Order: sequence, then C-alpha cells, then structure tokens
Amino acid sequence: MSKRVAEYGMFVALSFLFAYIETWIPFSLGIPGAKLGLANVVTLTALYVMGTKDAFFLSLIRIVLTGFTFGNLSMMLYSLAGGMLSLVVMIACKKGLGLSKIGVSISGGVAHNLGQLLVAVAVVENRNIFYYLPFLLLWGSVSGAFIGILGGLVIRRISPKAHDTEKKRVFSRRDGLFMGGSLFAGLLGLFFFSMQRDGAAREVVVYVGDQEYARYDLQKALETEIEGIRGGSNHLEIRNGKARVTEATCPDHICMRQGEISEIGQVLVCMPNQVIIAIEGEGEQDE
Repeated sequence: MSKRVAEYGMFVALSFLFAYIETWIPFSLGIPGAKLGLANVVTLTALYVMGTKDAFFLSLIRIVLTGFTFGNLSMMLYSLAGGMLSLVVMIACKKGLGLSKIGVSISGGVAHNLGQLLVAVAVVENRNIFYYLPFLLLWGSVSGAFIGILGGLVIRRISPKAHDTEKKRVFSRRDGLFMGGSLFAGLLGLFFFSMQRDGAAREVVVYVGDQEYARYDLQKALETEIEGIRGGSNHLEIRNGKARVTEATCPDHICMRQGEISEIGQVLVCMPNQVIIAIEGEGEQDE
C-alpha cells in the first residue's frame, strides 16, 4: 500500500513539474490549444505501468492542480475536456487497435486537441474556430509521436516488464496508418480552407461569444478596444490590410502571438475573453 502511495506521489509530482516547465519553454505556434504536452509523458507511462484506472485518476489530479496553479477555471475546462478525451482514446487504441506506445500517444495528442476545440466551439458557439482544426490535427500527430518516443524510453527505464510486453511493436504498420490518416486529414483541411479565400473585398468581423460585435474595413487603419466576457479586453489594430491583437488582458496572450491575419477565413481567437476576430468577404454573415 505504501509503495502504491509513493508511486502516486511521484507521478503526480512529475506531471505537475512537467506542466510547470512547459510554461517556461519559449515556444509557441500561436495556435489556441497547441502545446508540446510534456505532462502527457507521465499519463502515457502511468497507462502502461500502473493501469487504466490509476492513469485516469492521475490525469484528473494533474489537470485540476495545474489548472488552479497556472490557469483559471476556463482554462481548466478546456484542459479537462482535452485530457479526458485523450485518455479514453488512448485506452481504446491500446486495447482495441493494438497500437504501439507511439501510436497510442499520437492518438492521444490528436484527441486532446480535438476535445479542446469542440468545447471551445460549444462555449463560444462560433464555427470560425474550426479554422484551427487542420493545424491541431497536424500538431497533435507530430507532438504525439515525440511524446510517444520519450514515454517509451521512460517506461523501459522504470518498468522493463511493461516495456517487454510491447517491444515487438516499436512502430507498427497500424501506427503508420493512423499517423498518416491524421496528417492527411490535416493537410486536406488546409487545402479546403485555402479554397475558401477567394475574393478581394474583405472585412474584419469581431465576435464576442456567439454575437457579432462589430465590422471594420480591412483597408482602413484603425485601433480599437474590444470588450470581452467578464471584463476582459483585446486591443485590435488594423493597418496596411492586416489585423492583429496588440494587447490583451488574457493570461496566456495566445491571441497576440497568433500574429497578423489578412486572408478570408483566417481568425484570431482569445478564449478567456471569448473574442474572435475573423476575416470575411464583404457582407458575409456567420450562419
């Protein structure tokens, strides 16, 4: 019993530490929800070393602790949705599809990003957020593969028995098919969105939640403050046919790191303030 408690404490501490380290890594794709996911190494390891039930509780504890420490309730909701869906998919792929650790991790990375995106769409009720789906599919596949390789090394070190049961499947054909399918879906999505960018007349359309807030001519210079949800705000700047967020009250400032947008279909998203800034054709309405 004492050994089990010690293992729990070690895994929780490690996941918490990795989550903290990731906040200091100067790396950002400027995409809401896209992270390297170092803490998922612990989740993957727990799944193979401790079992399904223990991995579930460890993942839940980690999300709650990191949410209260490094984020807020809103961010915790997204992390909870992504983390739980990721774990469920990982368990299903491990048992049902027989994927290796790398394949299981890839499935978890893709599912984590998808879970957060679906919750964001449900909360904000704005389909423009789906613009990021292809990028999240691609990034989930790449980061998942990296975490899978790293997790496999950790499992081999701390539990040779758990590693030996899987060592014949370092990277199987099924893993390749699964990763290839995710990458293909992401690339297909990028192609689809690129096809929607026809047209010369463009407007900057601002949404707060599911309500249209304002429309601005993309070709006219402008600086304005957008009042978001619960008192938050974002400073929008339009200059030289491009729009960007220069200041924001949100804690992560992802909306600022997304840079400039100028093509039809592109969006800037601030989930804490529920502000979405989209480039649309003139007179186009969000349905």
